[in-house]
Amino acid sequence: MRKSQGKPASKQPAPLYRHSRQEAQKTQILKRRTFLYRRRAQKPAADETGFHLDPLVIEFLDADTCEKRLNILSALRERITDDMINIMAISVGVEIKEGDVERRYDELRSCLLTFGKYESNRLR
Repeated sequence: MRKSQGKPASKQPAPLYRHSRQEAQKTQILKRRTFLYRRRAQKPAADETGFHLDPLVIEFLDADTCEKRLNILSALRERITDDMINIMAISVGVEIKEGDVERRYDELRSCLLTFGKYESNRLR
């Protein structure tokens, strides 16, 4: 017993008030984020997994006009793959059905031509 205040010391933990509960929740969230960050950091890099993205595909993703995208797409024609078409279609916001690579290439090109037709360069 503590005699400094004249009351016996309580063996029960102090009740958690709203402020204390919020702090406990913030601490748990911070611990979880730290755990996830460390787990991601332990994963192998893209080069170690064997996944490689063609530099022209990256240029396609960064292109800001349909004309640039069409030029890049025509440069990729000889070596384009299904995965490249999927990535480029998703970036443009279209769905290209499965099938022959040439047919999928033509369908993506057609979509880009249509987008380019309605693309406006003037400011509104």
